[in-house]
Amino acid sequence: MKRTILTLGLATIFIGKLFAQTDKEDVNIALALLNKNKKEVISQSIPLNTNQEKPFWECYDQYENEYNALLKKRIELIGKFTENYGALNDTLATSVAEGMIKNTGELNDLHHKYFKKFQKITGGVKAATLYQIELYIQTAIQFDVQRQLPIIDGLSNMK
Repeated sequence: MKRTILTLGLATIFIGKLFAQTDKEDVNIALALLNKNKKEVISQSIPLNTNQEKPFWECYDQYENEYNALLKKRIELIGKFTENYGALNDTLATSVAEGMIKNTGELNDLHHKYFKKFQKITGGVKAATLYQIELYIQTAIQFDVQRQLPIIDGLSNMK
């Protein structure tokens, strides 16, 4: 299990670097890699009985589709920031910041919506385990991307 988490951790760092580039083909490849690694970790971490297996993975695929759409929106916002960093003004900075806040809220709403669905399928402990894994991955990616982005206040220090 520790090896799987380490592999997933390394994959999220790699994916974070690709997200910072915002190339659509690279992002799709990164998402496919991330999804494959996540499914492996989840299948090893959450034992499902035969009655739970099919509805769980069907629900998970629906979740992944919605999650990936939100990640792509986040990537677009990051791209908007990085592409315009040198010409950043109040309007653009506000637009990107408000977009990120909205996107974070949408991700939280998605987790809440699907936690209830997974809880009905697997019970609270397994649903909470899934949420914990998802939150770990999301946080690792966000940390790696944020670590690579220049701080906006750095603009005033450069002048």
